[in-house]
This record gives sequence, structure tokens and C-alpha cells, in this order.
Amino acid sequence: MKSLIPLLVLLNTAMVMALDNCEALKKKYACANGATYPIHLTFDDGPAPGRTELVLAALKKHEVTATFFVNGDRLTPDSNRSYEKNIRTLRKIIDAGYPIGSHGFHHEHHSKMSKEKLKRELQKARTAGVGVVVDGIRQGEFLTKPLLFRLPYGDGWHPLTTNPRNNQQVMNALKEMGFTHVGWPHNGGSRGLHISDWSRGKDYQDLLLKRICEFKGGIVLMHDIQPHTARGIDQWISAVKCLGHPITSIDPFLSDSQSVQVCEAAEPMEPPKAPEETESILEVLDHLGESEVEE
Repeated sequence: MKSLIPLLVLLNTAMVMALDNCEALKKKYACANGATYPIHLTFDDGPAPGRTELVLAALKKHEVTATFFVNGDRLTPDSNRSYEKNIRTLRKIIDAGYPIGSHGFHHEHHSKMSKEKLKRELQKARTAGVGVVVDGIRQGEFLTKPLLFRLPYGDGWHPLTTNPRNNQQVMNALKEMGFTHVGWPHNGGSRGLHISDWSRGKDYQDLLLKRICEFKGGIVLMHDIQPHTARGIDQWISAVKCLGHPITSIDPFLSDSQSVQVCEAAEPMEPPKAPEETESILEVLDHLGESEVEE
């Protein structure tokens, strides 16, 4: 019994500290009139072995969901020497039940591409990793349905795009491929809930908490490839929960026309399948017309 007393004291002290910290957060970041706003977490640029796992651990701990937008060239032997490690990490995301979207094949400015290159790149993004053998298992499709896509830099969608006269060309190509584009809230030229977590370090968490009130919630864009994001997401989710903002699935935001451009032919939500046998993979590739794409 005596040995339990120090442990109980430590637990009680930790609870008091947590409550004090929450009260401090509320004083600094609470929205006007105590309002709370729903958000959905998204992560770009992965999978990033080691860092993505830290994000997954935080999501599991807090019992919240998120959508991961992956770069196709990270899953392809010809493009990335670490493709096997990357695919193993991606399978962890899938096995945990989180939606997977595409962040393009290469992390490029899509508004700079010709129509022909744009079509090729989107085809490659659509089938990235399909048929790749890892640990003796031939991989199936990774992407969740409906097919979700986020343009690198928002280029081809955001008002601050590199080549705005080609925005419509990019969006049309995405819809023709069956993709729904998922952006983030913004006020014209504002970056909104897209925070530069690759350059700001811990400061990006401060900005996000402030902008949840400013933008009245929405889709939050982060990057699981960034070390400070991976290390800080646990604390940041705790802060959001303390402030009372609901962390929801992406579904409620698919009707937000400012942030999301829905493909009218989008398929119903369906998780990616487990790795398939060779015959099934070849059927998938044939169905997608992979053999018709010129390199």
C-alpha cells in the first residue's frame, strides 16, 4: 500500500498540471463567446517511415481520424530506393483505417504541365505502387474511394497558383481521372489553415490554434514528413481537444465548395483493399488503361 502512495501523488500532480495547462490554453486561444469549430486533419508528402508512425500513434491515442495524401514516387522502385520501407509504413496507415489520397506522383507544379504531361502524371499517381512486390506480397490499390487528390502547393487550384490561366485545365484533368480535389480554407490570397510547418517549427502550432477561430474550422493541412510535426502532433491534438474543437472525419467537409471540388462521378467511400494476387492486379492495371500511357 505504501508503494502506491508516491504513484498516486505523481498521477494527481500530473492531472493538476494538465488542468492548469488547459486553462492557460483557453485564456490564450479560446474563440469569441466560447465558440468551437470542427476541423479535419490531413497530412501531405508521406509516407515517411519513423515520422508517420509518430503521427499514427498520436491519432490512436486521441481516437481521432485523419486523411493522408501520399506522393506516388515514394512507392515506386524506379523513383525511390526506400520504396519498400515507404510501402510498409503506408500499409500501417491503411491497416489503421485512415483514408489515403494522392498528392501527385512527383511533388510538382501541375499548372506548369502541358495537357499531355498532366494526363500522364495523374495516371501514374492513380496507379502508384500497384503491383509492386514487398515482403513477397504484390500490392493492390492504395487509394481510398472516393478518389481524393491534393495538388502540391495547391498549384492549379489555389488563387496564388503559379500559372493561374491553367487552373481550369488542371481541375478538369483531375475530374476526368475521377479525383475529388481537397484543398483547405483560405481568404483569397491567405494561406488559411495551410501552415508552413516545414519552416516555422513549433510556431506553426500557435498559428493553427489561432486560425481555427479565424477561419471557423475547416481542413487542416500538415506534413507527416516534417519532424517537428510528427513530434508535436500529440501535444497539438491535446490542445485542440482542451479548447473543445471537434476533430471529425473528412465527410462533413466534402460539401464545402471553397475547399473541395467534388468529382460528380465520385465513387462511394470505400477503404483500400488488402494486397491482391497477381491476376487481380493485372486486371486493375488493365481497367485503368496503364498500358496505354506513353512514358
